[in-house]
Amino acid sequence: MSGLDWQADGLCSQVGGDGWFPDKGGATRDAKAVCARCPVRDACLEYALATEQRFGIWGGMSERERRAERGRRAAAAARLARPDMLPRTAQRVAAVAELTAEGMTRAQIAARLGITERAVTYLRQRARDGAA
Repeated sequence: MSGLDWQADGLCSQVGGDGWFPDKGGATRDAKAVCARCPVRDACLEYALATEQRFGIWGGMSERERRAERGRRAAAAARLARPDMLPRTAQRVAAVAELTAEGMTRAQIAARLGITERAVTYLRQRARDGAA
């Protein structure tokens, strides 16, 4: 799909309602539930990120979540700009994922790799997110 053609296939256009633009602190669960089933969720989120939409639920994320996603993407881009840091981190993420799959505890992994338990938690999250 090109441009904004994806919008016609968005479930939000079929559901309608005010849930897409809740008041500050308002409930977002219903809108996000619709987004979770939407076939154009990724295109919607990319549009919102690219155009810096400041209000509403787009691609299943609130403005706060989109801000965090932009930050994660910027951090990932910065890491890629420093290739000297990537191999070590990628190796640790892979090692933690492998040892976790083998059933090792956080403390066991930390002792095996010579890192802190907090670092193990961080690396497990990176592995779950698919980031290296």
